[in-house]
Amino acid sequence: AQLNIIMEVLDGYNIPKYKKKGQEADDVIATFATNFSKDEEQIETFIITGDKDLTQLVNEKINIALLGKGNGKDSNFRYIRNDDDVIDYLGVSPDKIPDLFGLMGDKSDGIPGVTGIGPKNGVKLITTYQNLENLYKNISVRLITCMHMAIKQKKQHLYAMKVSQVILQLFVQKKLKNSYSIKM
Repeated sequence: AQLNIIMEVLDGYNIPKYKKKGQEADDVIATFATNFSKDEEQIETFIITGDKDLTQLVNEKINIALLGKGNGKDSNFRYIRNDDDVIDYLGVSPDKIPDLFGLMGDKSDGIPGVTGIGPKNGVKLITTYQNLENLYKNISVRLITCMHMAIKQKKQHLYAMKVSQVILQLFVQKKLKNSYSIKM
């Protein structure tokens, strides 16, 4: 019911809507934001979302406003504008987010993580080893206790990493002045 009302409001204000069957909204948003930031005009983009995995897009032209993550007094948003903001919020740089979520999971997207590894240990491991591939190459006796579940669930975690990384390059064809279509 809410979606129909939202669509009516968007139509009423002549705001374009985009969807791609079989693709998550994150991937469509990531494609447009990336294309706009690389366009000749280099459009500064603000993404308003509750989904923290989109923070992997943050750069000098792509900003994130996380719904419900503000301090509640000044703002209901947490603004993420650069790598330092991402590191302050998640503990890793934007390019490490798929690896981090591959380890700790992301409940909001239904991505399972390694049993027993939450944000604190996930950040520590990704900071130490840079990515999941290096982590698996360098598992030592010291890490066996913590990583036992990771080894058992490696396939699941590599899948989780893959699905948590947004697609940046859906084929977007500019039709008219302010109209786009997406093709796969």
